[in-house]
Amino acid sequence: MDDVMYWGEASIIWTIAALAAVRLVRRRRSPVDLAYSAHIVTLSLSVLVQFHNIQPRLDAITHVNGLGRWLVFSFSIASMCAFWIVVTYLTSPADVRSAGARAKMAWAAGDITVMGALLLGSGVPDDAGAGFLVVHGENLLIIGAYLAFLAYIAAGLFDTLRRTWRYVRYTHQPYLRLGLRLVAAGDAGGLVYVSYLGATALTSYFSLPTPPGASTHAVTYLGLGCTTLILAGPTIGVWGPRLATPLRSAAQRRALHRLRPLWTTLTAAMPELRREPPRVGDSVGYQLYRYVIEIRDCLLVLESYAGKPFHDGMSPALHAQAVAQALHAFAATKRHAAWPNISPPSAADRKPAVTRDVTSGEPVLSPGLPAMKDELSHMTQLSRAFARL
Repeated sequence: MDDVMYWGEASIIWTIAALAAVRLVRRRRSPVDLAYSAHIVTLSLSVLVQFHNIQPRLDAITHVNGLGRWLVFSFSIASMCAFWIVVTYLTSPADVRSAGARAKMAWAAGDITVMGALLLGSGVPDDAGAGFLVVHGENLLIIGAYLAFLAYIAAGLFDTLRRTWRYVRYTHQPYLRLGLRLVAAGDAGGLVYVSYLGATALTSYFSLPTPPGASTHAVTYLGLGCTTLILAGPTIGVWGPRLATPLRSAAQRRALHRLRPLWTTLTAAMPELRREPPRVGDSVGYQLYRYVIEIRDCLLVLESYAGKPFHDGMSPALHAQAVAQALHAFAATKRHAAWPNISPPSAADRKPAVTRDVTSGEPVLSPGLPAMKDELSHMTQLSRAFARL
């Protein structure tokens, strides 16, 4: 079961990484794209090498003791360095970008070199089935390099958390806001994860009781979950529209089903207000738009027979009763003699407004009123109340 959960989370990370890699290949390369490509590659390799069956195979193939563990540290710190550079480049003035990037790369390269020299030259037989602290927990130099590695990861997580959380308030694009919040959540969870690893290393070295959960895989899954969030945030423009499209269609189908009782009754009494017969190729969003427009026109006609105007502030039950009474009065009157004087619908009402998704660039169908969500919510409640009469 542990292996299944590990490979399940790893598959999610690799899927997101593959989608982001495809987008990077199609786009024009820039320093940010190159740094983010390095982040994706090293992160994917780190997740792969962390699996306990991979490390002993690498050691056996290369006949280098401890190579697998060193690659895990190297890929992890390289991935954090590349991601830190990307966030810094996007959120810093142009005159401080290069200096900050050089300092981050120098720190990462030094830690990788020191850790490699200590692990590969320790002479301690590396049992990949045991934990890192079980094998090297008594070596002061290795523990020091391990704490320096954790300090680098913590510094990168804290800085990217600070920067992303600051920039959330300045963006109004839904996908970008959600992406920044995903990165911030991953950074916050990552800080907890790194703090736990540091506390475990110190308590193990000083022979103190280890924190709870040190002997389970819960900490590994916490790290994988945070890694998934950190990778999912910047790539939300790739997978967000793919995931949102079926969810949006499902929500529109539910709204269409809830509006059908009211729409059927009103358009059966006033077939003249039907815009055009529905076609097989019509999208769900367009059908929902037609339902809302036709119900709105029918309610406009029925206001003359209700005795008082309808308004959205009415409760759905009272509104449904008023609509039912107006329908009875309308049916009892000769339609042509009593047809009210109303202005024809405007061109904006007849045609749906087409906007473009800022992340995917694909046209998105939306009704022409700014308060469409509130109107649709009220109409669905009205339709359900009308069906219960």
